[in-house]
Amino acid sequence: MPTAAFLSSTLALALAATIGAQTATDPKPADDTRAAAAKRASKAIARSAAAVDTAFHVRWGPDLPPVAGDPPRAPATTGGVRGKATGSWHDGLLLLRLDGEPGDEFVFAGGRTLARDAKRPWALRRGRHADGTVAPFLPDVLGLMDFLAARDLPTTHASTGAIDDRPVEVVTMTLTAEQTAEAVWSGLLPESFVVGMSITLPRAGARAPAPLPTATVDVAVHFDPAVGAVRRVHVRSWLTPEIQRGGRIAMRFNAEGRPERVDLADVEADEAANAEARKQPLRFADGLPVRPRHGLLVGDVVLDLGEAGKATPSELDAAARALLRR
Repeated sequence: MPTAAFLSSTLALALAATIGAQTATDPKPADDTRAAAAKRASKAIARSAAAVDTAFHVRWGPDLPPVAGDPPRAPATTGGVRGKATGSWHDGLLLLRLDGEPGDEFVFAGGRTLARDAKRPWALRRGRHADGTVAPFLPDVLGLMDFLAARDLPTTHASTGAIDDRPVEVVTMTLTAEQTAEAVWSGLLPESFVVGMSITLPRAGARAPAPLPTATVDVAVHFDPAVGAVRRVHVRSWLTPEIQRGGRIAMRFNAEGRPERVDLADVEADEAANAEARKQPLRFADGLPVRPRHGLLVGDVVLDLGEAGKATPSELDAAARALLRR
């Protein structure tokens, strides 16, 4: 007759084998949690993109972490590198106001864009301020929401957090080069953050297609699980800002968009430091990966959404309505 010890040992071995088989075939709990969060996020994105009368705040610019011993860095204000805007979207209408003394305002409706400022009335414009100067980036926040809603973006991380003391879930995605190209070429992300600096100087001859972006672009979507609505979309790009000539690095661009000469020894040191940092486990902060950044330009677009149905559109004057054929 088997002893009690023998039966206990046999049972333990059988249980261990069963657990081992389940571990090998069943999804990991972390994967299950991430997949469930991704489904909730997808529904929240679709719901928020389909909503109307939604106010928003959006800001964009380089992410410049403080450096020990350095004085505070002055924010870049030229070249469209940094900006803030407020606005709202409604049924067939998007209103946008840029921060700053000119008082730049825009109306997007039916494929037309109007612009005005503190000195000039509404006029038809495309990619320009009312005074005719080029607007390097005009955030299309509804287009960005539609972009996220229309694509099955793989979720790489899921976490929880809070915005204004209200709990949120956060899902993180990393765009493919093709998805990044679509977002940039359709004007949803600033071109300077992802492709404008990392280029090879063109040669004379027939026009060649634009190369795919080389930047890594992460997207963190913060949504309120209680109401199933997006509260924040945070896009971050990691760009090697180099211009190459003859297969060699000729220049780099700084966060203000100005070219600087490159010391190849510095390039090698940056690459070595980043390679060493990549050996460590990837950390996340506020839903975004903390990637190695030596020698890279890191750019942000942060979109904060108000509650759907609460924003009231500004009344357009007769001249604006005539230009929009409304």
